Amino acid sequence: TNDRVSIALRTGSTPSPATILIQPYITGTTWSAGDISAALNVMSNIYSANGITLTINNTITISDTQYAAVSGTFTDPTTSALVTQGSTAAVNLFFIEDYSGSWSGILGNAAGIPGSMGIANSWNGVLNSLSAHASGTTLDSQLLGETAAHEMGHQLGLFHTTETGGTVFDILNDTAECLASNKDFDRNGKMSAEECEGYGGDNLMFWTAWNTSSRSAGKKQETLSSHQQHVLTYSPIAK
Repeated sequence: TNDRVSIALRTGSTPSPATILIQPYITGTTWSAGDISAALNVMSNIYSANGITLTINNTITISDTQYAAVSGTFTDPTTSALVTQGSTAAVNLFFIEDYSGSWSGILGNAAGIPGSMGIANSWNGVLNSLSAHASGTTLDSQLLGETAAHEMGHQLGLFHTTETGGTVFDILNDTAECLASNKDFDRNGKMSAEECEGYGGDNLMFWTAWNTSSRSAGKKQETLSSHQQHVLTYSPIAK
């Protein structure tokens, strides 16, 4: 077989602060561009506090009904057709009305760690489910902003600091690890943000969000370590 490999490189000095261009899209008919503006502000503020400037383009509405709910599998023909519409100059955030099938209820997912950058293909963006962030038709802008920032982190090369079971961690040596042997208090095999408070539960790249009561009490996931910031700053798409 003939496989085509594309490599994204960046030359020159490291920008300070780094600036990353963002292109949001929205699908479906339940919500419109104005409904996600607060979440985009949350995302922008998270990155700004971590030394990264986001330039966010106006949200593009994709009205084709087949894109309202799509699979989280990026090789799915419909998902691929949606993501391929993304800009080659930006990180593309697709705010879909919902996921289809068994994916429904998932907050979001990225095309890869990292995903594609600078090439129009099936892996050139991340998905964020609006329905999964809604109570009725009211969106939780803080959580949606954190999800968008989290999935963008994956797209740019960041892994979960602690994975579900508390036995697998990222490779960075300055991110907190939450070990199941010490912190899985309910012995359910899943590390919650609550169990990992003080051990990375507040990191943007922790594997799961705070629960509803914690979020109501003001808990957020907005922090990145110095090495995580370094990965983002050196991304090929950062300017």
